[in-house]
Amino acid sequence: MRITCPNCGFSKDVPEHKIPKNAQIATCPKCSYKFKFRELDKVDKDFLLSEGIDESPKPNVNMEEESFEEFSEALKESEEDYVPWERIDKYGFFNALVLTIKKVMFHPYEFFKRLSFSKGLSSALVFYLIICEIQALTQVLWGFVGILKIEDPVKAILGFSISGISSVLFLVFYPLFLAVILFFGSAINHLCLKIVGSGKSGFRATFKVVSYSIAPMWLSIIPIVGAIVGSIWSFVLSIIGFASIHDSSINKVILAVLLPIILLLILIGIKGSI
Repeated sequence: MRITCPNCGFSKDVPEHKIPKNAQIATCPKCSYKFKFRELDKVDKDFLLSEGIDESPKPNVNMEEESFEEFSEALKESEEDYVPWERIDKYGFFNALVLTIKKVMFHPYEFFKRLSFSKGLSSALVFYLIICEIQALTQVLWGFVGILKIEDPVKAILGFSISGISSVLFLVFYPLFLAVILFFGSAINHLCLKIVGSGKSGFRATFKVVSYSIAPMWLSIIPIVGAIVGSIWSFVLSIIGFASIHDSSINKVILAVLLPIILLLILIGIKGSI
C-alpha cells in the first residue's frame, strides 16, 4: 500500500503485512504530521471480528498505541537508511560519512526529498563541522608546505588575522565559530525563503539543507581548484536542497539565495549616492 502524507507529500510503499489491520491513523516520519491514511471498510471490520478483535469502541485507532512501533519502523526504514550519517550505529563512522557525501553530491534531488527534518539537528551539525574542519586543515597544510602562499593560516581561513592565537589553538575553537555561522546563515536563508513565499517545511529543513550541502567542500584537499569547485558545487546543491525539501520552485529559491546580495548592493548604492 502506498501511503502519502497530505502535509509534506512524503510517500512510501509499505507492505500490507506490516500494516496492522485495525490501523487508520499514521504519523509521517518526515514531518511528524498525523493523518488518516485509510478507512476501515466492512470487509476489514468483518475480518477483525473473525479474528476476535472488537474495534467498535475505538473506530479511529491511533497508531501511536500498540501497533504504532512496528508500522512506524516500516515507514522510517528507507528514510533513515538513505541518510547513512544519521545511522552511524548501522554503517560505522567513516562509511556513513563517505556514503552520505556521495549521495548528497551525486543524488541531491532524491537525497533532499527523502531527508527527514522531524528529528534533531545534531547529526547535521556534526556533519557540517567535519567537512569544514577538513577544509580548514587542508588550507593550513597547503600553506605550510608552500603550495599556497599563506602568511597566516588563521587569516587564510577567516579572511582576517587574530593576533596572539596560535593556529593549533584556533582549530580547537574553530567548531564553535562554525556552529554560530551555521545557525546564523541558516536563519538568514530561511528568512529569505519565507519572504519569497517558500520555506514551508520550517527552519529545521533549511538548517539541514545548509548543513548537508557543504559536502563537496571536502574537495579542498585538492589545492586551489578543489576549493573553487567545491564552493560552486555546494551553492548548486543548496538551491536543489531548498527547492526539494520546501517543495518550492527553483526560481523562488534562486531569488531567496540571491536576496541578501541584492539587498547589500542596494545599500551600497544608497550609501554611495549620499
